[in-house]
Order: sequence, then C-alpha cells, then structure tokens
Amino acid sequence: MRFIFVLSCLLVVFSIPALITPVFADLSDIKQEISPRELDMWKNKIPRFTKQYDDLVKKIYNHPKIIEDKVALLRSYYPRTEQYSPFSKSILDEITKYALILDDASDNEVINDDLMSYNALVAKHLMNFDVASFALTMSRVDVRFGDETFYKRIRDALINSFNKRGVVGKSAELAYEIISYGEETYILEQIGGKIESSEIYNLNKRYYNVHEIVDKDGGYRQVFMNVTQPIKNIFYNQIIKEQEEKMALTPR
Repeated sequence: MRFIFVLSCLLVVFSIPALITPVFADLSDIKQEISPRELDMWKNKIPRFTKQYDDLVKKIYNHPKIIEDKVALLRSYYPRTEQYSPFSKSILDEITKYALILDDASDNEVINDDLMSYNALVAKHLMNFDVASFALTMSRVDVRFGDETFYKRIRDALINSFNKRGVVGKSAELAYEIISYGEETYILEQIGGKIESSEIYNLNKRYYNVHEIVDKDGGYRQVFMNVTQPIKNIFYNQIIKEQEEKMALTPR
C-alpha cells in the first residue's frame, strides 16, 4: 500500500499546474520554411544520436563516477533521439503503470519483467528532468527501483548542467538552455515570485521564452529561457506528421 500512497503524492505533484508555468509555442506563430534537405538531414541523424545516447547511458549505469562529466553530452544527444520528449506526462504515466504493478505482484517472473520495463523506460528518458526526479523519489521508496545515490547524482548533474555559472537568464545571450519543460518549471520555481506575462520569441531560428516576473521583494525582472531544442523537435515532428498524413490521403 505504500506504493499507492507515494505514487498518489507524486501524481499530484506532477499533475497540478505549477504556480509558475512555462508557455508553449503556437507553431502557427513561429512557422518558417524548412527545406526538404534540412528535414532529411535531421531525420537521418536520429538513429545515430539514439545509439550514442543509449550506449552512453549504459556506460554511466556501469560507471557512475563519470556521470558529472557526461551529463552535458547526454543532454545534447537526448533531443535528437527517437524517444525524446520535452514533455513528461505521458512518460510518467507509463512509468507509474509499471510501479503500480509491483504493489500487487507476487510472481517473481512478473516482478522481474516489470522492473526491467520500468528501468528501461527510465534509462530512455534519463535526461528528462521530471523523469530523473521521479526515479529518485521511487528509489527512496524501494531499493528495487534503483540506487538512490545514482539518481541523486543524475538529478544534481542535470541541475548543474542547465544552471551553469554565468547563465543567469537576464538576456538571450545569458539564457538558460532548456531541453525539457520540467527544467524550465524547476528554474522558475527556484526564482519564485509571480509571472506577469510570458512570450515566445524567434530570433534567427533560436526560440526563447521570456518571462516578466515580479519577485518576492516586489522587484521586476525578465528571465530568458532558450527553448530551441524542444521547439525544433515539436516543429520538425509536426511537419513530418503533416507529410505522412498528406501521403496517406494521396491516391496511389
């Protein structure tokens, strides 16, 4: 029953909208021409980056001491993999499904298969900040969900990677670079205060969420988030989907 209680708490945390919520791009506002060559190059690189990401994740599971040195590289691979998602809800829903099975399972084969599926999914999305945070919490609930020390190192390394020294979000040049919207929400929650408005800007094919914030002391500040990787991925996938739908409707 403790799984039910903990998972219920986690689902509440991840499903209630944050007081400071990131804005999502309206693709109709930022749409621009992408050549077939550019799109093909992007599609053709996905298998290579997926393999590089998967191989490096396996390596850090086997050699946790290299985590801090490799997280920045993994973050650069993840948005180019076939499993990438800048959002976390559907991933967390699937991870939760595996975790809930263990609450009632008594058959060792079922338990082992379920844990393998759970661990494989977490590994696929280890660079998604919400997934890493979820995995850390579950590892604290039961050692079968992994090594708490390992997942804490992952989460801390992720925070250090997008919270680099000198990156303060005061301008496009000093913007936080985001690969999942969980990172953006975390940063905004750490800053605190109240968002007065949020807007997305396209500056030479780089995308920025700019938040106008009144902080806890009543001061005003702007916070720039570089959301280029999530937006490019959403945008490219939208184009591919439209092309596939068009082909499906075209008489042969």
